[in-house]
Amino acid sequence: MKEMLKKNKIKKSESVFCLLLLLSAVCFMSCSDQKKIKPQTEFVFGTVCTINLFENGTENLYQEIFALLNSIEQKFSVNISNSEISLINRNAAKNKVEVSEEVYSLVKFSSEVAELTDNVFNPALGSLIKLWSIGTEKQRVPEKTEIDSVLKYCNPENIVFEKSGDRFYIFLTEEKTQLDLGGIVKGYASDKICELLKKKNVNRALIDLGGNIYVFGKKSEKPGEENWRVGIKNPDDRFSEPIKIVSVNSTSVVTSGNYERFFISDGIRYHHILDSKTGFPVQNGISGVTVISENSTVCDVLSTTLFAGGIELAEKLKKIEIFGNFCAIFISFDGKITEL
Repeated sequence: MKEMLKKNKIKKSESVFCLLLLLSAVCFMSCSDQKKIKPQTEFVFGTVCTINLFENGTENLYQEIFALLNSIEQKFSVNISNSEISLINRNAAKNKVEVSEEVYSLVKFSSEVAELTDNVFNPALGSLIKLWSIGTEKQRVPEKTEIDSVLKYCNPENIVFEKSGDRFYIFLTEEKTQLDLGGIVKGYASDKICELLKKKNVNRALIDLGGNIYVFGKKSEKPGEENWRVGIKNPDDRFSEPIKIVSVNSTSVVTSGNYERFFISDGIRYHHILDSKTGFPVQNGISGVTVISENSTVCDVLSTTLFAGGIELAEKLKKIEIFGNFCAIFISFDGKITEL
């Protein structure tokens, strides 16, 4: 697990972040003075992903980056029938599935985070997530009996890992146990992009995977102008001024909130972050959590986890080495901001 984090050391929706940058007015030039190349955008992971390369922004490099993103989506998406995660889910309680080392490692890390957080973060919530289907045409409020019927199977201990030489296998022991890595995979993808950019000698870039932000490198080499300014949206009014601005470089900034994906039924708002103990959307007085770290995988998994687990859990996880150094910013229903 530590090795995976080391590999990703370089380091959720537009409604979460507002970047204080006039991107449309910025010109992108390669070292050879070739034609200006604008930021590139594609729809990946079910969201709009935009990459801005401020140097070496060639068409080939943009293509390589999005090919990488699509490759990761093809492995991890539960919405792609032949993805490795979908194959694992389809074979639950039937057969073990041979997977790539990449999928094996991220699912294993997710399971270890579940153990460290008493399942506050839970990669085995697939059946429950599908039951609610928040953010889709099928979203609805399930009956409690329906929730209870699947919740007991949403147990990460039902995920079995097997390694034989250079071959990797995952097996789900219960048919209703289903994987969903939506709470970590975009952060992981950001880290993989950063690895690629480092190899290509790119000095600065902006990665926005549906609001999962990574500012790669320094904004400027001028003293006092090195940091990027990233605004955190006000959960009560996402069209208003940012509730807080952070100044960072070579860092990921990821937010989870109750305003990202939700629907209203009988006057009650139901958001997409589900409590793995009750089976209902988390209700704890928190409206948003932002996590800042060099490791975007950590940012992504912790933003979801800390939204559900709160400040007390953040204090506990800060003492655990595998999460490294991270900053957590909590915004409560009354607008109070707490930083750890």
